[in-house]
Amino acid sequence: MQAASAAASRLQQANALAVQRKAEDERQQSAAQVEAERRRTLRAAAEQSLETTLALLHQQIADNAPAVRVAGSPPRSWALNDATLRMGTITLAVPKPDERMQLPFDVVAHTSISLSVPRDRYGYTGRSHSLWYCDAQHEGGFRWYETAFMITFGGSERRGFAPFDMHPGDPDAMLALSPVMHTHQVAWPFTPIDQGDEDAFIEQWMGWIGEAAQSQMRRPSTLPEVNPQGSWRR
Repeated sequence: MQAASAAASRLQQANALAVQRKAEDERQQSAAQVEAERRRTLRAAAEQSLETTLALLHQQIADNAPAVRVAGSPPRSWALNDATLRMGTITLAVPKPDERMQLPFDVVAHTSISLSVPRDRYGYTGRSHSLWYCDAQHEGGFRWYETAFMITFGGSERRGFAPFDMHPGDPDAMLALSPVMHTHQVAWPFTPIDQGDEDAFIEQWMGWIGEAAQSQMRRPSTLPEVNPQGSWRR
């Protein structure tokens, strides 16, 4: 067999490289499709789980405060006197491609729950907590966790809420969950609220809306109210 010329050899090498690149592109595309399907399945589980928790919360509020004004179908807002409890819509979390700033765990979906009261003379308007569907405590163990954030120094509270919610793509939230010192810090421990742990969550927010509806809710005198350290994996 006649040996390939130098030009033919170079062309064959280029062809081999093209085949290799195509195979790698196909592998990455397949992996991306598998990951997208995994996240869709997890989001569906997240929505179903949160709806169950919200149905229980709604039932308890309606049973104990028949005068409450309900909005949404299924219910997403409960108003009593001057206090309003609201649940946000579930949003799919998109992983950030920037490897320099990442959360220490995976968040699939997120929303928030807030309790609003008339602004007082100090600018306080209530509290808002983050709800993240994530594996904050055990890798691969996805469920809904409640948490919240605060300003430690050199900043101002968000919308008058203390503590307040942040979405997982917020750089301030990422830094709050990192080992570095930052203006934003975690103000509420990552606390499971579903899969059998709904009671404490429901009791907590029922108590707060009852307090707020009697004009007794004030900005927490100390933040964090509960030590959050050790409640998420780093």
